[in-house]
Amino acid sequence: MRSAMVCVDFSDITDCVLEQSIRLARGLNCSIHLLHVMHGENFVMYSPGGFGSVVPAGAIALERDLQTETARLQALANEVQRYEVHAEMSVREGKAITEILAEAERIEPDIIVMGSHGHGALYELLVGSVTEGVLRQARMPVVVVPARK
Repeated sequence: MRSAMVCVDFSDITDCVLEQSIRLARGLNCSIHLLHVMHGENFVMYSPGGFGSVVPAGAIALERDLQTETARLQALANEVQRYEVHAEMSVREGKAITEILAEAERIEPDIIVMGSHGHGALYELLVGSVTEGVLRQARMPVVVVPARK
């Protein structure tokens, strides 16, 4: 095995997913590619830009969020490397299932690791399960880490 793509959403289960991924990577002598997907939104607010231009306010907020999420993911990559496991990372913006599957096609991991849930039951009922969507559509094995009770 060469690599595992590890999906993190910074929810309560993230530590558990990271811990199990490190164990897996060490046991199989493979690298980890951390992936975080930011939820895309359509913005309608505008704010003044330089030289009289108009810049979407949402674009400014999205860039700030991208920097924040990238820094958080880098901290997780640093944690992985403390265990002598090679770690790479990427942050994508959009619909979680679509972006996870696209990143898996791009980097071709041997396995995908993700948590059983990252949101509450109401969210899962209304929006649907990202894990279930990835399980149904992924072309490689998916390891699901259950949440600790």
